[in-house]
Amino acid sequence: MSYIQEAIREWAWIVGAERLDHQWLLSDYDSWERNPHYRGLDQGHPEDYYDPDGQPDEAQEWHDYDPDC
Repeated sequence: MSYIQEAIREWAWIVGAERLDHQWLLSDYDSWERNPHYRGLDQGHPEDYYDPDGQPDEAQEWHDYDPDC
């Protein structure tokens, strides 16, 4: 394991202890890290698409856009 990975793990351990209600933590390296202290229902990955109403979100609509039409 590299020193950077170890530093991120240590950061997640320290910050996660302060944010017990968050399953995912956004690091300074722009990566999502799982909170080792979180206990609760799965909140899903922050970048996964989920819409309980069944409606596409703005990002989904943008990806479906075809400029040739």
